[in-house]
Amino acid sequence: LFLMYMVFTMTACVIYLCCGLTFLDAIAHAMSTLGTGGFSLYDDNAMHFDNPALEGWMTFFMILAGGNFGLYYRVWKKGPRVLKNNTEFRAYLVILVDAMGMQPVEAFRYASFQVGSLSTTGFVSADFDQWPAFAKGVLMLLMISGGCAGSTASGVKVSRVVLLAKNAWAVVHQKLSPRRVIRAHMNGIEVSGDILLRVGQFFFLYIFCIVFWALLLTFDGIGAFDALGISVTTLGNVGPAFGIAGATCTFAGLSDFSKSILCIEML
Repeated sequence: LFLMYMVFTMTACVIYLCCGLTFLDAIAHAMSTLGTGGFSLYDDNAMHFDNPALEGWMTFFMILAGGNFGLYYRVWKKGPRVLKNNTEFRAYLVILVDAMGMQPVEAFRYASFQVGSLSTTGFVSADFDQWPAFAKGVLMLLMISGGCAGSTASGVKVSRVVLLAKNAWAVVHQKLSPRRVIRAHMNGIEVSGDILLRVGQFFFLYIFCIVFWALLLTFDGIGAFDALGISVTTLGNVGPAFGIAGATCTFAGLSDFSKSILCIEML
């Protein structure tokens, strides 16, 4: 897996060099992309380059980094059919494609980058704080769901989202048809009730933590939506949030109290 990770990183570095970056910029951003760190050498992040080709390749590698590296190893051993048969990876791509939507070319350039970024690395190519409220809501949901299990991305993980959705679907069907027995399956394997319970408990705890830390931030005078975005991005290790900690801002302006809260939340 480490060798595969290194190959992906060096491939990204070479492609970034071909897109016009210096060697230092290329290697730094390649490592930040595959490691889903999202840190750039420049204050304006990926916006500094204003390079559509670079943004396209960064989007590709960010989405790649959000996938399961163990699954990629199986693809190398058994062929690409493994991807088609993996429920989580299919759901991951569907979520990203749906979030990108059908946009004009220029809008799709920024939408695809930010969709791939806020579910994985946290790179910024546009000031998404100026986007409509619905778009920002979609981005926040992507920050919560994150990438696949076995990826370098954080968040709840797509596998848990899939199991939560399947379990909810089964519960609704059982209420409508009490005599029916409906089981949740993942990759063709039945998932036990104990696992579904633990997934539900994890999800509840994750959302509770987001709300709890956001509530503490509002105590410091931060607006509710800004506090919620900061709490989500901090707990999910994404990077940018909204409002006072948005795409073109930093966390430097926060008080010592808020910074202490966020340090604890990141830990």
